[in-house]
Amino acid sequence: MELGFSLDDIASTLAEIDFYIWLVQSWNPTVQKNAMEASAFKAMIGTGLGSERVALSVHLVFGPEPVPVLLGALTRLFNLIQRIKMAATYKLIVGKELGIIGTQSTADSDEPDFTVITERGTTIERVKLTFTRYSHGGVTVESRRNDSDWEFLGIVVTKPW
Repeated sequence: MELGFSLDDIASTLAEIDFYIWLVQSWNPTVQKNAMEASAFKAMIGTGLGSERVALSVHLVFGPEPVPVLLGALTRLFNLIQRIKMAATYKLIVGKELGIIGTQSTADSDEPDFTVITERGTTIERVKLTFTRYSHGGVTVESRRNDSDWEFLGIVVTKPW
């Protein structure tokens, strides 16, 4: 079915979304994690105890970066979806095939739901956090060790964390 959009429109939008997905799934979580580690390292060097010298942690490493895009990638995507939905030949089945008709939950909550598990790796244990944000833009993650004060770890928008 012809909707009246050029292949260039679709290809450029897909490229922009590839970059945005990389940004959200790779770059942003890595930068957040390393910022928290840098703060912890700085605090440890400044006020920590011990008789050993500590080397700097590993520097940031990212996967291959897609081609950078202009600002407003999501806005352009939403505008393209709106134009597709307003095309004279658009039908609901076309929207489902294109993936622009979602399965939105009508459930809403004042508080996100969390599931926390501990995973044992070959050398370390780690905590894995999954959550449902509902209509919230993200969740704030805090932690405390023993009975000390709560510490801010970050604002998370992707799961698991």
